[in-house]
Amino acid sequence: MPTLRIPEALRRYAGGEVVLQVGGAAVGAALADAFARHPALRIRLVDESGRVHPHLAVFRNEEQLRREDADSAALGPDDTLTLLIAVDGG
Repeated sequence: MPTLRIPEALRRYAGGEVVLQVGGAAVGAALADAFARHPALRIRLVDESGRVHPHLAVFRNEEQLRREDADSAALGPDDTLTLLIAVDGG
């Protein structure tokens, strides 16, 4: 079963979980599974159309997924999704 790593800043919306076991053969389905258990994550991770917010980077294992393609990207049972919050500044 794929896993979803929750950024520290969002863990309070996931009941303090660091890693969630999620179901789904694609990123969108895995996120939907996480949202079913932790609804407060939805507004913080996806926009009104269901696409990943632009301030988030989504990685499948070590590969960064393009925001436009993330929802339909395939997941295997041993894959890990990592969400990173972009930081602006300089």
